[in-house]
Amino acid sequence: MSLTETPDEFDSPRGSGASIRSNPSGIRSNGPDPAVPAASPTTSEAAASSANPPAGAPAGSPANPQRGATPGVAAVLSLVFPGAGQLLAGAIRRGLLIAVPTILLILVVAAAVGGGTKQLLGQLVQPSVVLGIVVVNGIYALYHLFAIADAWWVARRRRPGTGGPRGAAALVVALVLAVGLHGLVGALGVQAWQTASAVIAN
Repeated sequence: MSLTETPDEFDSPRGSGASIRSNPSGIRSNGPDPAVPAASPTTSEAAASSANPPAGAPAGSPANPQRGATPGVAAVLSLVFPGAGQLLAGAIRRGLLIAVPTILLILVVAAAVGGGTKQLLGQLVQPSVVLGIVVVNGIYALYHLFAIADAWWVARRRRPGTGGPRGAAALVVALVLAVGLHGLVGALGVQAWQTASAVIAN
């Protein structure tokens, strides 16, 4: 009895690089099996690709910058009320912390006004009280300037690429207005202190 050999089956070549099919004897082909789907990217690879910023974005900046006030708007808001720029820029805790001195000052002024107008006017003519107001105004001016600059910096950090010339110009204008405002209050306070001192001396 003779043994009959089964020849291997070959695909006809379809151009260069034609793969050999697996034959009935169980030998796999050298080329890719069309029945096996292509491997999908792993979760870590997908996360790594999503973490990379788009082309043209500044180094170290997030792909999706957070929303909030622009640096220029934040500086102007903290000029009006210290801490407001930080709040609208998204730094809630920082904004509330910076707003505390202003809130306390408003409460003190409200309490003084609530004590009676005549009593308040009587205290304002005292040289020591006027001098105290001048000193408080100077300290508040430094705090006010810090709040404005900090609001601009916080908004710029949370929204990269939004500083620009306009934001810088708004910061300069806000700082100049704050210096002018507190300078005017300080000058009036010094003049009032001199006048009160002269009246009491006579």
